[in-house]
Amino acid sequence: MAGVDVAPAQIGLQLAWITVTYADGTVRREQWRLATSLTDHIRYPARELVAHYHERWQAETTYFSIKVTMLHGRVLRSRRLPDIDQEVYALLTVYQALVRIAGDAILSRPRLDPDRISFTVALEAARDQVITASGVLISGIAVLTGAIGRSIPRCVPRASTR
Repeated sequence: MAGVDVAPAQIGLQLAWITVTYADGTVRREQWRLATSLTDHIRYPARELVAHYHERWQAETTYFSIKVTMLHGRVLRSRRLPDIDQEVYALLTVYQALVRIAGDAILSRPRLDPDRISFTVALEAARDQVITASGVLISGIAVLTGAIGRSIPRCVPRASTR
């Protein structure tokens, strides 16, 4: 997001102009209306609400990645509360490990935007590596990106209204 121009707030409605500049130089500008119970525009400026809204969608994307990509839409198998806790923690641990590996891959490619990596590609590369056990034993100096990190391609920049 290149810039946010804020219009005066209305009761229950925050208005902001969002400008997105794509990698090819194309600029798209549109007005967003954020319905909210935070009606004090001085205490809760539209600029901050829009930024937090974007962060919220990053969290939603995390849950989507776990639910749809890792679980393929299946429900948890556990039937007892302690087992459900363990299963959820296992999913979150695997997700965090994949994100960490993706972070290492980003460090090896300085101009790669962290928001543009493919979680699905990282997950499939990790599955392939676990199933085939390839690259488990290394000789020489360990490279942090490893097979999974090298599999993460550059993705096409995208923007989506949600």
